[in-house]
Amino acid sequence: MDVAEPLCPKHSEIKWPSSTLEEILVAVKKIKGKKASGPDGCSPEIIKAVVEDHPEKCLTAMKNVLRTGIFPIAWKIGRLVLLEKEKEVGEGHRGYRPLSKLNVLGKLLEELILIRLNVK
Repeated sequence: MDVAEPLCPKHSEIKWPSSTLEEILVAVKKIKGKKASGPDGCSPEIIKAVVEDHPEKCLTAMKNVLRTGIFPIAWKIGRLVLLEKEKEVGEGHRGYRPLSKLNVLGKLLEELILIRLNVK
């Protein structure tokens, strides 16, 4: 069982307005498809399909994370992938570019928060 930690323990008394079904549907559309899955093995297409088919249940889960202020540790874990750089002229070796793949559910929550922060 994953241990979770408060998002912001010092400000747990701040009331965050509840997200809406429209917001979660907008947020899930911002998640890029055709990308590699994170450590949980769920591709963006799977998460998008689940949210589009059951937006109420997904919204309830996201609201619980925001209400409790506890961000699941599993959503923070990244999978490191090293991409080989193209060999440049004059170089004797190729380098690697690190790429960190995160779980899509964490990205979805971040999108929901961004939607609220960008609202005027």
